[in-house]
Amino acid sequence: MLSGVNDLARGVAFLESPNLAYGDIRPENILLDRNRLKISDFDCTSEFGSDFDTCPCPYGRLLNSEETDQGVPGTAGFLGPRTGQFALGSLFYLNNYGFEVYDDQRLVDDPYEHGPKVMELLQDMKIPKFNGDPLIDNIIDKCWHNRYRTLAELATQTDILRSEPTSGPRNHEAASTFNDCHNVNQDRSGESSLKKREFCQDLEKRGLLRLLPSGKPMELGFSMEHSLGEIRYKLYEGKRGLEHSVKRKKAAVLAMFRSMLVFDPGKRASAKVVTGI
Repeated sequence: MLSGVNDLARGVAFLESPNLAYGDIRPENILLDRNRLKISDFDCTSEFGSDFDTCPCPYGRLLNSEETDQGVPGTAGFLGPRTGQFALGSLFYLNNYGFEVYDDQRLVDDPYEHGPKVMELLQDMKIPKFNGDPLIDNIIDKCWHNRYRTLAELATQTDILRSEPTSGPRNHEAASTFNDCHNVNQDRSGESSLKKREFCQDLEKRGLLRLLPSGKPMELGFSMEHSLGEIRYKLYEGKRGLEHSVKRKKAAVLAMFRSMLVFDPGKRASAKVVTGI
């Protein structure tokens, strides 16, 4: 569980380095690759401070009247660490409990009003009670209440917790390990952070900020040898060739099957010659 939490936190924190917000964190955009979780679909990626347009409940929420510093009340506000960690908190909740926020409760009689009711509750910061893994619950609570100054801070905590021994009962005191080890971990990961920063700066020089939201990531580090029309034609020809090959094999198998029903050895031999088997 902590490994998946750490994978997602580090992925979103990586985008934070060049001042980018992922903007569309939800289960549909999470891929499983050999027991590792990865984020995908960067169409909604934008710079910090941009308007948060997608806001899929419960991975986004509307601002209430006490959050004017985050944007206009009644809207999703500005993209930044707040939006990223709230979405991650809802993802961690789904992973920890097996259902989305409030999906285990009947909030209204009309099922079609369930979604709007959840949006209303989250806008007022009325969150469900926790009764799962205390370590994960602690992270979820901090994510929902915007307790992490940066997404990198969230990734650091999950990294520390993931590397700790899991024997013995977990409790809320163990969840506070981050507060004691944060400075030590910063020193230990200084060189690694520098390399990541240099890598992000290189991507930014290549036009990362412009290309990620554009839907044309192919231009980021390489060019295509053929035009899109040529590629489509080659794929079409390849598909036709494959279909023709499959038809020939089916015909050969059918002829062979029929020959097995023929008792005349001469006709059976003739069928084998026709099929090429």
